[in-house]
Amino acid sequence: MNNETLPALVSDGAGGAIIVWRFSDGARVQRLNSSGVAQWGTTSLTGTTNNNVPAIVPDGAGGAVISWAGGGIFAQRVSSAGVREWNPANGGVALATTGTMPTMIPDGSGGATVTWQDLRSGTNYNIYAQRVSSLGVPQWIANGAEVCFVTDDQMSPTIVSDGGTGAIISWFDARSQASGDDIYVERINSAGAPQWTPNGMRTCTAANDQEYPTVASDGAGGAFVAWQDHRSGTNYDIYAHRVSPDGVALSVRPESEAPSMVRVWPDPFSDRVRIAFVLPAATRVRMDVVDVSGRMVRSSGTALLPTGANEFTWDGRTNDGRQAGEGVYFLRVIGQGIAFSRSVVRLSRPR
Repeated sequence: MNNETLPALVSDGAGGAIIVWRFSDGARVQRLNSSGVAQWGTTSLTGTTNNNVPAIVPDGAGGAVISWAGGGIFAQRVSSAGVREWNPANGGVALATTGTMPTMIPDGSGGATVTWQDLRSGTNYNIYAQRVSSLGVPQWIANGAEVCFVTDDQMSPTIVSDGGTGAIISWFDARSQASGDDIYVERINSAGAPQWTPNGMRTCTAANDQEYPTVASDGAGGAFVAWQDHRSGTNYDIYAHRVSPDGVALSVRPESEAPSMVRVWPDPFSDRVRIAFVLPAATRVRMDVVDVSGRMVRSSGTALLPTGANEFTWDGRTNDGRQAGEGVYFLRVIGQGIAFSRSVVRLSRPR
């Protein structure tokens, strides 16, 4: 009997989905199984939201973490059984007293990192972020850590994992009003501290407006960013850029210079696995091993490799010397202008 609008959803990890939406002035959530049958009662998260799409990510245990805006930024964790786990159950954990348009990523431990645009200055929107633990406790400074705090508007943030414990955030920015809105990015670490140029690194400052970026991991600690672009002055087009883990905007290398003949063996493996490749020129690179959640498992450190055939070996151990568990891992090789990865399956060691 009410307006049900602005849905968002994630997989429940068991063939179904968890869906959150806005109703009247509040937000509700429901889980459907693989046959589309509702699994919960009518679970209300809050009676007050603004007209933004809620954000939702899996909690890694069959439930979800959800964030919304309405008199501030809030978050709530809902278990696989539909139980609201954080207090207050009918309102969620307050991450900030102001802000709109939240978006977030899971932290791999039942919590999440949330970013949003915020008008707390009273004059223009800025970008803030907050990490909330699996127990619903904000981990950073009260009301969120500053990601970008300059004059004129910074709006519509998007976020992706950096492959470790931090995140890469992109937004469109009006600080150069004479040329229109531009695209900026920033990397934050696990403590919420900016890692690149303070207040963001310029990704695109072409003429006229560049707006509404979307961001995705490149599988090598950096990110791809795409946006709508009015540089022609007559119509919008779509542009994209890639940013390295160090905040360098990467150019596209000629095809002849790309790494070739990449091979991983044995796959599956139980003891050791090798990745072999051919480099077009001598360069300093490293090999990282990450799991399917993007978390770092092992890093080899950097090494100067010559032109031609090279290889790395992973002994199946983590950075602290423990045996990694069974599952899918990604071996990625990263260097100046070089980034590629291959998946491999780890089996238990024979007894």
